[in-house]
Amino acid sequence: MWECYGCGGGASGIDSAEGTNVFLHMEDMELMLHRACRSLLVGALVFEPVITKGSNGSMIYEFMVFLLRNERGLEIGVYGPHSMNERVARQEASFLLMKKVVEAPIMGIYDYNHRSFGRQQQNARAHVNDVGEAPTEDH
Repeated sequence: MWECYGCGGGASGIDSAEGTNVFLHMEDMELMLHRACRSLLVGALVFEPVITKGSNGSMIYEFMVFLLRNERGLEIGVYGPHSMNERVARQEASFLLMKKVVEAPIMGIYDYNHRSFGRQQQNARAHVNDVGEAPTEDH
């Protein structure tokens, strides 16, 4: 098995039962979250670590991740799960916030063609109401 990290993500080659290598790409969730927030213009991220010592003296990591105030009015934050690995804790917290950002009502989709068709239907209905008959191709 081999691993390669670059471009914010990782890749692993895993030997399968057939003896061929299977390529698996693991994206860095924190990097994806930063990219999504930048492209959606929802503001900067803040990662606040919460570090405690376990009963055996080991460090336990948890991250609170939240968006700073922004022009879209989103106020989202999450607490990630506990982990003995700091990177895993950051990645898990990033994943939870990414899920909330994606589900947030950030943008509406406006289809010009659909709106134009709706106006044409309204005009046809108004014509039917005024004239009492459906418009023909002569009108």
